[in-house]
Amino acid sequence: MLRRLRVGFAIVALPVVAAALAEEHLQAIVVAPQGARTQNDDPEYLDWSPTDDWSRAISDELTRCVDHRLRTIASRAGRALIGLSAAGYGALNIGLRTLATFAAVESWSGYFVATDPSGRHALALRTPAARRAATVPRGSELAAELARFPSLIAFYVGRGDGRFLDMNKAFDATLTRSHIAHVYRSYPGGHSPALWQEQAPSWLSLALTALRRDRAAAGR
Repeated sequence: MLRRLRVGFAIVALPVVAAALAEEHLQAIVVAPQGARTQNDDPEYLDWSPTDDWSRAISDELTRCVDHRLRTIASRAGRALIGLSAAGYGALNIGLRTLATFAAVESWSGYFVATDPSGRHALALRTPAARRAATVPRGSELAAELARFPSLIAFYVGRGDGRFLDMNKAFDATLTRSHIAHVYRSYPGGHSPALWQEQAPSWLSLALTALRRDRAAAGR
């Protein structure tokens, strides 16, 4: 059996991903952890109780489970974390805190601070620690981690996305000011499956190409 790359999706239309991989002649193990316990939950990948630990569950427990069960490339150079919409937020907020685990992190039409279910308002969190945990890493802290673990950071949004276009522009500007390498694109379209389906082949290829370069640079 071939060793295959793993692409983690918190919430994504699996048929879209499968079709995109086939279109680009790419091979990957696609892992889709459940991002909510019920259809109406909106936990935003935050730890609301002492028993919650989203970061550990996705970056540690899930990856060890998949590596144990399947024939994977069991290193950060074999792992990308990608999500769309709320899962795009989750992918960046978890992935950029666990760069020792994931060498490519992408957000498709996501956002960069935890929101209420409407997606239009940041959550009103009481403590500075909670607000930091709900905000995607950036600035000097992120730059220091990237110096240790060079990684692909990539995100896109539809230019007709009334909720998240401005957030994506602002995050792009923030990373640029901090001289943090990243890929940012905006496309015609809104917050819709049509946009994600159209962009899935190229953005999956971008992540897997980055992982391949990482392995080549390490001589693996």
